[in-house]
Amino acid sequence: EEYFRLVDNRVAAALPAHRKAEITLLFDQMRADLAGGGDPDRLLARSRVHTVLLLLLREALAARCPPEAVSRGRARRAVLMRRAKEYLAANYARCVSLDEIAAALGVSPYYLSRVFSEESDFSLFSYLTALRMDKARALLREGKMNVSEVARAVGYENANYFAKVFRKHCGCAP
Repeated sequence: EEYFRLVDNRVAAALPAHRKAEITLLFDQMRADLAGGGDPDRLLARSRVHTVLLLLLREALAARCPPEAVSRGRARRAVLMRRAKEYLAANYARCVSLDEIAAALGVSPYYLSRVFSEESDFSLFSYLTALRMDKARALLREGKMNVSEVARAVGYENANYFAKVFRKHCGCAP
């Protein structure tokens, strides 16, 4: 009852376009999870439902915050997000740890992880995986490298693991 008192249809209708796109992606992933048919797939689909509900709750609560308090914190977070994305873009081809990234940005690993997840609605390493998969797709389209070479070029030592991640992320084999 408390949840639905805070989150109603107006919250969903007022979502910014990027949030709607993220929620649409989560629903697409849920459909894929449910097509798997196994217990782990159903559990994953349930966790995505929880994610959608929490995203809607966060939007409802954010709409109640005073704008001046939000803008100061948002500015600091936006700078951290930009710097984190730049760091990942420059270092996607090698194995990087959360501790290493946080040290390079001058923040704690916990803070970096929390801010990244809250500001982008996905984890830092999900972003890194998406970045790597985009680079891998581009390299595979060029046709100058085989799958093992592409895997190494985007930060995966094990070509089989790369192929598994690629298949999961892109929906087809490399």
